[in-house]
Amino acid sequence: MLELENKVRAEKQSLEERIKNMEKELPRLRDLTTLRTECEEKRVKLTEEQSKLDRTYKACSATLKEIQNRHESLKVQPFIMAVVSTYCIRCLVLIFFYFLQKQLANNETYAQLSNLERKLSLLGQNNFAMKEYIESRKSASNCEQIKKQACDSVAQYNAALKSSLKAGHVLVM
Repeated sequence: MLELENKVRAEKQSLEERIKNMEKELPRLRDLTTLRTECEEKRVKLTEEQSKLDRTYKACSATLKEIQNRHESLKVQPFIMAVVSTYCIRCLVLIFFYFLQKQLANNETYAQLSNLERKLSLLGQNNFAMKEYIESRKSASNCEQIKKQACDSVAQYNAALKSSLKAGHVLVM
């Protein structure tokens, strides 16, 4: 029973507070023209805000769709995109390389330098070939060995002649 009394008192207090609040608002609510203008201003302001938010929503949704499409295309073809990107980079490098080669070919200093490099290369090859030829001819005409053998033979023959002359023998040939 005590609980019921406390509940009734709390509800009574709540109702008394609501009545006081309504009495405070009553003069404001009696002035209908002011309420109508305030409501109209609020409605206009909310309408403007709604149109601004609609425009923002449309722009964001369009951007979101575009990003989703790009994401899907990249997600579906990551390997192809990587290959295409690499291929494009290689193509650009080759195009740039050919462009630079064409510019160099038209440059007179480069042409002279290229000719001199070719001549230098040919002279180096000729020099190497001549060294090889000289070495082969030296080894083919190695007379030192033959000369030494001939000198040794002559020295032996002279020694034999001297010894036979001392012994008194005369050799006839």
